[in-house]
Amino acid sequence: TVAAPLSLTMTGRGGTGISLHNGGTISLPGASLLSANGGGGIGLMVDGSTVASGDIGSGLTVDLTGTGGSNSGTGVVARSGANVALTGLIVRGADAGAGVWARDGSTVNLSGGTITIASQRSPNFYFYTSPSAVMFDTGLSFAPSAVQAITTIAGLISNASTVNATNATILVSSNNGRGVAANLGTPTGRSDINLTDSTVTVTGARGYGLEANGNARVTALRTDVTAGPGTFGGLLATSAGAGGLKPSMGITDSNVVAQGTVSNGLQAADFTTDGASAIVVDISGGRLVSDLQE
Repeated sequence: TVAAPLSLTMTGRGGTGISLHNGGTISLPGASLLSANGGGGIGLMVDGSTVASGDIGSGLTVDLTGTGGSNSGTGVVARSGANVALTGLIVRGADAGAGVWARDGSTVNLSGGTITIASQRSPNFYFYTSPSAVMFDTGLSFAPSAVQAITTIAGLISNASTVNATNATILVSSNNGRGVAANLGTPTGRSDINLTDSTVTVTGARGYGLEANGNARVTALRTDVTAGPGTFGGLLATSAGAGGLKPSMGITDSNVVAQGTVSNGLQAADFTTDGASAIVVDISGGRLVSDLQE
């Protein structure tokens, strides 16, 4: 429990500002600031725990400014069935590679806030597994801990989990970045991201606004998605591999604008070999615009 707004700075590579593990709890006032000056930092880790609405006051800011290491930082990580509710979350900084990353059956609910992603390196995070020390390819030793890495750079990431965002602003300038990325779902655990009354802007080369990959679903309601010149598109639904699971999208009363000569409004690509099901993209109302030139 913290009585006044917290200002905490982590200077080591891979540092975590606040970590809740196996039922850990927190009471933190609004307008708190978590700064990671070392590369690959994490602002808030929620591991098998619950952060209910109001447990962390509105306006939590995670400032990721580190430059060291091979991986970038993440604002909020939820894993192992965690439940997290945040209002007015702000994630920013040159080392920000992911705003919110939900894994392993977790749920994150966001209301308001701004996530700004600028790193050119993929995010990573560390979590407790056993009492023993482990040395990783990054050259960092954490005890007790383990590392997970993913290539996706995105404002919101869901892996077999659910992320809901309302009135959120997501800005991604990283090359190959995604505004949101729902991927790495399992046969029994779909990756879901649901946007309502939000804004997603992607400007980095080869980027996409919204991505659903494999057993995943992305929905957007009254949401504006802009993919700037040099990006690859507004919407991406794809699946690959033998027996691959198929994604779906539901875009309702939303505006999707793909700018530039190489940017698709919608790209759906099924590279699976079984043909058992189809990729489904439902678009109702709104606009879908592309300046693609072939």
